[in-house]
Amino acid sequence: MLKSVRYPFVLYLLTLALATTATIATAHEFKVGKIKVVHPWATPSPSGAEVGAAYLEIQNLGSKQVTFLGASSPNAERIEIHSMTIDGGVMKMRPMPNGVKIGAHKTALLNRMGMHLMLVGIKKSLELEEMVPLTLHFKGKPDVNVEAYVENMMPPDHHH
Repeated sequence: MLKSVRYPFVLYLLTLALATTATIATAHEFKVGKIKVVHPWATPSPSGAEVGAAYLEIQNLGSKQVTFLGASSPNAERIEIHSMTIDGGVMKMRPMPNGVKIGAHKTALLNRMGMHLMLVGIKKSLELEEMVPLTLHFKGKPDVNVEAYVENMMPPDHHH
């Protein structure tokens, strides 16, 4: 009788652990002061690639504008904020050296179809389900340390 009780309980614990792991990986967020970063993620990079891309949502919960200046990571020589536009059917990507201004109680969305983080000089391929450490820099505010979860590309309208 003890064995029949133990097996469902172990199965329950295993299921709970797997569900918790999936939730952490796909719905993580970080908050420092009035800045909240929601679901930073990156796409896998092919072996030998020198660049990678990361995406995230930055919420300014404060009553004053903040400026997101960029990011750094031990996994990349440098990280640039890029904008992407389509002009006459041609995709154009440009660095944003002055950063991104985020108004009071506003959100900046860095996604596949617009602004994003370009990891330049990556030191190793970005592998599925790994975490990439990023330090986000803000003008006059503390840095925010986050981890970007490497996952397959989602459709542009997908939201967690």
